[in-house]
Amino acid sequence: MLLKKQRGAKPKTEFQSDGKLYSEIGRLKMELDWLKKVRDQPAMTRHSWPDPSDKVPLVRQCLLAGVYRATIKMRVTRQSR
Repeated sequence: MLLKKQRGAKPKTEFQSDGKLYSEIGRLKMELDWLKKVRDQPAMTRHSWPDPSDKVPLVRQCLLAGVYRATIKMRVTRQSR
């Protein structure tokens, strides 16, 4: 038999696990809620939206808002002094 096919359960891909799927859905829902409040805002206004205490990571907030993380870090550092 040259072409032997093995039967059985197919290996799960990265996102087939229920826990991972629900985790990804939750993360995307948080990001969508956060993005709804920043969309259609001018750049100067969007710059003030990222909040380090928010559930969405600061790096992701900056990426979604289209602002540089370094300027947010400077703002946070100045406020804490």
